[in-house]
Amino acid sequence: MKNIYNNGLWDEMRPVMIRYGSKDVVHHILVKVPADKLVATNQFMEAKWKEIFFK
Repeated sequence: MKNIYNNGLWDEMRPVMIRYGSKDVVHHILVKVPADKLVATNQFMEAKWKEIFFK
């Protein structure tokens, strides 16, 4: 991954650690998507979210 601004565009980029958590502690996810694929990606992500977290 590249260009992760975790404190806003005004701060310099710093190293980022991504940690997987159990499904009872996941509350949100951020995804970078091209504008022309936004709707399709949102639909896919919503379906997967429901599949994983609402079994």
